[in-house]
Amino acid sequence: MRSSLRTKVLRRLKATSALSATLLASAIHAQSAAPTFYADALPLFEKNCAACHKPDGPRVGGITAPMSLLDYNQARAWAPMIRNALVTGYMPPWGAHERHRGEFKDERYIDDAEKATLIAWIDGGVLEGNPNATKQRVAAGGGTEMPESGWWIGDPDLVVQFEKPVRVADNIEDWQPTIQMPVPEGAHTEPKWIAKAELNPGGPWVHHIVSSHM
Repeated sequence: MRSSLRTKVLRRLKATSALSATLLASAIHAQSAAPTFYADALPLFEKNCAACHKPDGPRVGGITAPMSLLDYNQARAWAPMIRNALVTGYMPPWGAHERHRGEFKDERYIDDAEKATLIAWIDGGVLEGNPNATKQRVAAGGGTEMPESGWWIGDPDLVVQFEKPVRVADNIEDWQPTIQMPVPEGAHTEPKWIAKAELNPGGPWVHHIVSSHM
């Protein structure tokens, strides 16, 4: 009787152990298969978002973004808003209609597969992963060391300034003024095409976005 009971208990323990091992292996496999920041999300952030969302260097997208998506802790903190921006199409910002896709240089479209990967990373728990899973890359738009000229685009042919300083009051939360910057008389003797333009804000802590009309 004791021998029979012992055999049943041992069989049950073996079955339980095998089941536990299977569940553990499944959990480990599922976790390893889930997207991680360094292996999956970061390369997509670098490709689609780093023109504005990076800690240093030129923000050639015309925007001083509130966070860097090249930093795991910041990307994790903003994950819910990132998800909403992707689902609604708010980000990456691009005003041209979808039918004009492929007609413009430096278009800001994110592929559906890339969007799905980022959403899966967020829904999967914003896993960090292994920092060594992706090589250190130079962020889009060039390096992070200011050129000697003081301009990210290189030596400018013309520098245009505000006619007078623009002061932002302390109680202003979101102000979008239209400010004219007239080209000095005689700056150009003949018509020329504009190849590049850069805005150097005197107060980057209050500057968020610029929309230029020339």
